[in-house]
Amino acid sequence: MCGIAGIVAPSGVRPELLTRMSRAIEHRGPDGAGYLLHRVGTPLAVSAAVDEPLEGRRPATVGFAHRRLAIIDLTERSDQPMVDVERRCALLYNGELYNYVELRAELEREGHRFTSSGDTEVVLRAYRQWGPACVERFVGMWALALLDTEEERLFLSRDRFGIKPLYYAAVRGQLRFASEIKALLAGDDMEPEPNEDVVRRFMLLGRVDASGETFVRGISQLPPAHSAVISLREPTTVRAQRYWSPPHSADPASERDAADEFATLLREAVRVHTRSDVPVGTCLSGGLDSSAIVCVAEALRGEGEMPSFAHHGFGYVPHDAAYSERSYMDEVVRQTGIEMTYVQDVPERVLDVIPAVARQQDEPFGTASIIAQWFVFEAAAQAGLKVMLDGQGADEVLGGYHAYLPMVARTHLQNWRLLRYVRFAAEHRRLLGAGPLSRSDIVATAVPGVRRLGRSRERTLTAAAATLTPAFRGGDWHHVDEGLLEPRSINEILARATEIQLPALLRFEDRNSMAHSIEARVPFLDHRLVEFAFRLPGEEKIHGATTKHVLREATRGLLPEPIRTRADKIGFRADPGITWAFAARHRDALLRRTTPFEERWLDHAAVQRLVACTDRSREAEFALWRVISLKLWLASTWAEPGDALAA
Repeated sequence: MCGIAGIVAPSGVRPELLTRMSRAIEHRGPDGAGYLLHRVGTPLAVSAAVDEPLEGRRPATVGFAHRRLAIIDLTERSDQPMVDVERRCALLYNGELYNYVELRAELEREGHRFTSSGDTEVVLRAYRQWGPACVERFVGMWALALLDTEEERLFLSRDRFGIKPLYYAAVRGQLRFASEIKALLAGDDMEPEPNEDVVRRFMLLGRVDASGETFVRGISQLPPAHSAVISLREPTTVRAQRYWSPPHSADPASERDAADEFATLLREAVRVHTRSDVPVGTCLSGGLDSSAIVCVAEALRGEGEMPSFAHHGFGYVPHDAAYSERSYMDEVVRQTGIEMTYVQDVPERVLDVIPAVARQQDEPFGTASIIAQWFVFEAAAQAGLKVMLDGQGADEVLGGYHAYLPMVARTHLQNWRLLRYVRFAAEHRRLLGAGPLSRSDIVATAVPGVRRLGRSRERTLTAAAATLTPAFRGGDWHHVDEGLLEPRSINEILARATEIQLPALLRFEDRNSMAHSIEARVPFLDHRLVEFAFRLPGEEKIHGATTKHVLREATRGLLPEPIRTRADKIGFRADPGITWAFAARHRDALLRRTTPFEERWLDHAAVQRLVACTDRSREAEFALWRVISLKLWLASTWAEPGDALAA
């Protein structure tokens, strides 16, 4: 796991800019640094010493910078940038190739020879064997940049789900790319401007990372499951091509067969995700997903199928016991005997760390809940861990959120499956204590004319929309989300969630983990497991009103029953009081307009009312957090030194 940065500049790379970009992401790889400066027509050469001056050399066409977090093959043989033995290609790679052992054996049969024992050289040799199509064979997570001097091109690629980040910008005829936006902003010739369309979508809908655009105009991210081949002579032309999509058609399967196959694939995913030359820990929330990973890992360990490193769990325990899942964590600890660290919430410290979390994220985020995750990774780093497993992705792929259930109810009504709706609503009430839809929602969903009328009345401002000036908000602002309306099946709901919601969660996890120099691995996003899940009928994921049905059946006898059968869901959720407490602490700073953007975007009187209001509803909390997050982002990028929120 690493941080990467690079420049392709026909007019010449400025080495001092490359070093600044590298220093901006040092936290991603504190174990080593490497550079490559290449001029077309000259041999490839790597500079491995971080303190070796880059200035004074002849102008280069391509510059690579790498920050290493050593996980597999801890020797210098896996340092980067890595150049192949033929001196034709150079690789920058951020990620892990979990099937590198199997791919290496296949490549050796094709005549390739290796000088290292890690996965980086496997990526390089795979490109030499199969070209850009090599990524279709990868099981893992990655963001990579590969310089092919023979073809005079740069190959960029990002893993299927966007677990690892890759940002780029065209600046003065150059292409610059990096693992984080802060590295791209390190250039003294960058004049960043906010992308107001993205800001508006965030403030109105809370949506982030839903497209290739970022909050900074001119900075884009390579979409998940995409690659791009870029000419060194015209580097600002980036045409991304999709190389993978999840299946769109479901195959019938019996419940038992589906559960057995899922259990086999989950076991294999956890097995390869624990390949490491350093100890591996796990984020344990007490929920179904992280508990399943811990229990599968312990079963594999007992069978000698994975490294014998002590498996260490880390769980967040909030200050408010109402949001605590410690009792469920204790169930897993009792069953598996893993070493466990309970990360205790200290309210004052949570408030202190919020600006640092915001700086690391580089862009706004929708709730304060990711701060809980920050403390888990901090504790793991303090314990000396460099790799953590997490259950990210299971909720989106397998239908784990209760918010999906009203959408499922609407699909029954829209397709006039009235008996199924009645049965679904009855089970929903039995498990969760209330029906999935209100009476007005039922009528508006089932009767098209009423639904249109209902939409025409959706003009009452939400709490978040009310904080924006009318000019910035726009008149008919509901159009910003029209493409996401009314999925017609469970699989369509989950496909959209995987495409639209998951990238944001993966961004949060990447920045939180890498801020503490930790590699976060997500076994539920092994693409073989995901493909199987999407080939199942939707009812195998959301069965009646039971979420993640196939996972529950696959872990029968493995998970503690109180966890396997639990219907509630909390996860890494921060106390909602954090938002209000932070607003109270920084009231003056939140009400002060320190950049010209706030003057255009935010209705000052509405923000004052929101900060002072006594309404503690979730809608009000989310609206206030969006204002806070937006202000923190502006302060970190555009505010004058000394601004309270930028401190």
